[in-house]
Amino acid sequence: MRRFLVLTLTAALLCAGTEAQSLQATLDMNGVHAYFKFTPLGPGIPGARVKVAGEIRAQAVKPNVGFEYHIHEKPVGPNNDCMATGGHLDPAKFSDGHCNPATPDKCQEGDLSGKHGNLKPSAVPLGAITYVDEQLRWEGAATTIVGRSVVVHNNGTRIACADLLPIGPDAVNSAAEGEDDDVERHMVQSDERDGYARAVSLTARRNGAISGLEGSITMWTLATSVAAGVVAALMAL
Repeated sequence: MRRFLVLTLTAALLCAGTEAQSLQATLDMNGVHAYFKFTPLGPGIPGARVKVAGEIRAQAVKPNVGFEYHIHEKPVGPNNDCMATGGHLDPAKFSDGHCNPATPDKCQEGDLSGKHGNLKPSAVPLGAITYVDEQLRWEGAATTIVGRSVVVHNNGTRIACADLLPIGPDAVNSAAEGEDDDVERHMVQSDERDGYARAVSLTARRNGAISGLEGSITMWTLATSVAAGVVAALMAL
């Protein structure tokens, strides 16, 4: 009975304040104006609901192929340095470029286009692309997508990138759990330079978002310390 109480209280304390947050990345470089959102499927359920909105006006090297995009293992470097993002997120060490959509569990975790198809050039904002990726993770130092980046490639060349940042509760485009409203929560603004509309995501400031991530890490550390104290007290009974 005592062991059951220990395990139950420990699990409850470790879960407190550590619920996975939705993540977003807003890319606005070299003709790529795109917004990515990653929403957890639910507490303790691996995977994410992914939405992509915006447009890509860049000229594709291979128009029939489009643009590859991936989650990369590191954040974007200073001055929007996409090369600083390292390689694709690939904790299982699968081969690059050998993803079969029919067997996504054998693909690199971060190979989104390999599993779900490339992005196509578009002169106007399109409706959101939506899919579920069951390989994406929020937990584990090697597997988590938290603190990574999204990179768009043109025939292998990195042309746009942005950090994956948490969507805080006070963010302009934060949504209630399960609410299907990503496109409605984007504001389409007119670009006076060439007269076309760009999908511009209303996001929290970068520093504020990073502070939210640091706060989540602090809560996890606190919960872990409290759990350890409770376990020690119960074991001493």
